[in-house]
Amino acid sequence: NGSSNDAGNEIIELSEEEMRYKPTSLTVTLYDSQKSIYGFTYNTTENPIKAVIQIKKKGADSWSEYALNSKKALYFDSEWQIFYHYISKAEIKLDANSTYIYRVCDTGAQKKFGKYIGSEEVTFKTKNTKSNSFSFAHISDTQRGSEQFGLSLSKITDKVDFLLHTGDIIQNPIESDWKDMIDNNFKYLSRIPMMAIAGNHEVNG
Repeated sequence: NGSSNDAGNEIIELSEEEMRYKPTSLTVTLYDSQKSIYGFTYNTTENPIKAVIQIKKKGADSWSEYALNSKKALYFDSEWQIFYHYISKAEIKLDANSTYIYRVCDTGAQKKFGKYIGSEEVTFKTKNTKSNSFSFAHISDTQRGSEQFGLSLSKITDKVDFLLHTGDIIQNPIESDWKDMIDNNFKYLSRIPMMAIAGNHEVNG
């Protein structure tokens, strides 16, 4: 178990307690395409001390920092026992048609433990709001495997403005299935906005 360091590339070993603050299941959503507002959401097993997103335009020297709002949410484990996670989310207005680098982290936990506890750095490009056209990909029923989902994502990421997922992202509405599907496809889902609709597999639990 580990996390990227402050430079975004070296892996730092984290203790079991520190891992509870490490972001998982990071996704990006396009909240308002005309105003270029993007949403960033991730989970932790511990209530974040100070959850933030650090973001800058490609080539810039310094980060801008935005606080994320965190709330407690109910989950199921593989034995269908109830437990709780914390969802942290921010909606940020960005410049259109621009390339950004960002990372999500807990600067409070970083201060407490003396090490970086956050995601890898991600590079992504915002939509051109002056264009009258847009492109998207549609997918559904990815619940049979994160590897196959990743293969599909590898064909469309950086080629479309967003992904429309019409349900059954996971097989069972349990935390391990979500982590398997999202964390194993971090390099895609952290860069392409996914607009998701709940299918029967998401709501049966």
